[in-house]
Amino acid sequence: MISTKGSDCIDLMSESNLKKVLSTYSECISCGAVIDDPSLMKPDRLNPGKYKSECSSCRQETFRLPFPSPQFLQIFKMIDECLKLNRPILALILSCTAHEAFMENFVFRLLERKNCPPNICDSVLDSTEYRGKVKIIENLIGKRIEKFAKEIKFDEYFVKLQKIKEKRNKFIHTGVVHKKIDKKIGDYTFPEYVDLDTEDLIMAVSFAELTIHFFAKLYTAYGKWEPPEWEY
Repeated sequence: MISTKGSDCIDLMSESNLKKVLSTYSECISCGAVIDDPSLMKPDRLNPGKYKSECSSCRQETFRLPFPSPQFLQIFKMIDECLKLNRPILALILSCTAHEAFMENFVFRLLERKNCPPNICDSVLDSTEYRGKVKIIENLIGKRIEKFAKEIKFDEYFVKLQKIKEKRNKFIHTGVVHKKIDKKIGDYTFPEYVDLDTEDLIMAVSFAELTIHFFAKLYTAYGKWEPPEWEY
């Protein structure tokens, strides 16, 4: 259950732009740029179900893909549904899942754009845990992903991720859906465990939205295909 109190009893749906963001971005299949302009998703009359328009980044008329992709969309819809259900722990777990799914997909994307065969990409992902994937990303982009976040003014992204992970991991390892706060009594402060509340729910949903913005920039920065080594 989610705890609400006083001014926390608000219309939670108004606290999140997640649903809107889910229909904002699209990806150019030519240059890999992910752009937040819904008008670019123009249905292609010759190819029903596909979208085509002039990319505002590479200026080519190319097919566009929804971002996040349909395989990730369900995760974000479930996070948005947590607002209606008032379930902060589910939102926290799913927001971490969304981040980790994007990280894995980004590794595949980097390898793919370096002309690595799909079966090799899959083998790398299947045999590598999260920390290994972080290291692969660092090697392929030439810097720590946290440094990239700082360069694009997303300094707080991984700080917020760590806070959410701590709450998720506590639940996974102990089954406890509580958080520790410092309660002040007179001149003294004592630790106290309380239920997760509106603040935690909004934190998780806001982080999910931030995840989409962050990976849109990351995908754009490293979206170009590299020519095979035998091409000169």
